[in-house]
Amino acid sequence: MPVETEVKQIELLALTTGDLLERFGSGGHKPGSGSGAALVGVLSAKFIITVISLTLEREAYQAAWAELQFLRDRIIKAHEPRLKELVQLDADQFDRVVRARQTRDAKPGERRLRDTALEELRIATDFPIEIAEISVELGRIASRVFDVGFKSARGDSGLAISAAISAASSALFITFLNLKSFRSGDWAVITKLKADNLLREVLDLQSEQFRRVTRLQVETSEANQLELQL
Repeated sequence: MPVETEVKQIELLALTTGDLLERFGSGGHKPGSGSGAALVGVLSAKFIITVISLTLEREAYQAAWAELQFLRDRIIKAHEPRLKELVQLDADQFDRVVRARQTRDAKPGERRLRDTALEELRIATDFPIEIAEISVELGRIASRVFDVGFKSARGDSGLAISAAISAASSALFITFLNLKSFRSGDWAVITKLKADNLLREVLDLQSEQFRRVTRLQVETSEANQLELQL
C-alpha cells in the first residue's frame, strides 16, 4: 500500500525521460495506455511546432506564414497543454478505476460498488475520447504543415502526422474496449457515436498519410533518375 501512495503523488511529466519510460514498462496500471496515447500526441504537437518555426524563418514560405502562425499558436495555447494534463489525468483516473474494481471484487454482489466502479470507468473513458479528438486535429494540422511548410523538414512533419494518427487510434482502442462494459444509456450511445466518427477521421488521415509518403517516394525516384541522366 505505501508503494501505491508514493506512485499516486508523482507528477509523471516531471520525471526524467528514462524514469517515465521505465514506469510505462513496469507492468503496472499507472501510467497506462491512455497516458501513453496523450504523450504520443504531445510528441506530434512538438514536431509540428518545430516545422512551423523552421518555416517562419524562411522568406520563400512567406505566403504561408500567417496561417502557420495561427496554427502554432493554437497548438501552444490549447492542444499541447491539454494533452500534457491528460497524461496525468488519465493515469490518476484509471488508478481510481482499479481501486474501485478491487473494492467491488472484495464484496461481490453489492450493486452500489458495481455502480461506483462503472462510474469511475465512465469518467476514465471521457479522457481517451478527448485525446483522440485533439490528436485528430493535430493530424489535420500536421498534414497541412507537410504540404505548405519547410520541405526539407518533411521528415519531421511526417512524423507529426504519424504520431497524431497513433495517438488517436490508440485512444480509440481504449475507448471501444471500455465501452464494452456499458450496455445502454445516453452516455454510452453518444460516446460510441463520437468514437465511430473519430475512427472514420483517423482512417481518412491514414489514407492521406500514405498518399503523402508515396508522393515523396515518387519525388525521390524522379530526382535519382535525373541524377543518373546527368
